[in-house]
Amino acid sequence: MDLLERGSAWLEDQRNRRMTRMVTYQRGADSVDLAATIGRTEFEQADEFGVIHKTESRDYLVRTADLVLAGVQTLPKAGDRIRETDGVKTFVYEVMAPGSEPPYRYSDPYRRTLRDFKAGCVTPCTSGAEITVDLRKNGASLLSVPVTLDHTQTARQLVAAAISTMAVAAGDVLEVVVTATPGTGTVGQGLFGTLTLDELPQ
Repeated sequence: MDLLERGSAWLEDQRNRRMTRMVTYQRGADSVDLAATIGRTEFEQADEFGVIHKTESRDYLVRTADLVLAGVQTLPKAGDRIRETDGVKTFVYEVMAPGSEPPYRYSDPYRRTLRDFKAGCVTPCTSGAEITVDLRKNGASLLSVPVTLDHTQTARQLVAAAISTMAVAAGDVLEVVVTATPGTGTVGQGLFGTLTLDELPQ
């Protein structure tokens, strides 16, 4: 563990000790009590008419190691629920995300507490056509599966990837590999994407 990682671990420990409240995380009949730091995130998404829709979510920062259900460490899934008590009231929130956003992401480069890669088209594919977008480091894919863009997306809708390998270092070469398959339709136009990285200080 290097100096930066030790510093990150210390900060994470302080967050968990001093900036949290207890919530209950549920999946079906299984549940676990977690210390969570509560925040919020605003999302913007354009529909097929170019109208911007804004959504605000309630965020919970928890330690990855604490999320254990039925004796097994797990990761959040859409449809899970979080119960938060404030005084005599208990609020129930469903784990979800707008559009194709993932229902969770890591908040630090050591995965204790993912930044993201997303792709979309200005003009989406028509039925029968698709585009796959892969993010690679030194020739190897960083994604669990490539992003698939087809007729189910709207104009300018970003589709989030599931990132399987997070670490990058100085000298690594990142590339985006795009495969367009017309099939029986028309391939989308105006492909674009976003990649968000956490850059550690030297």
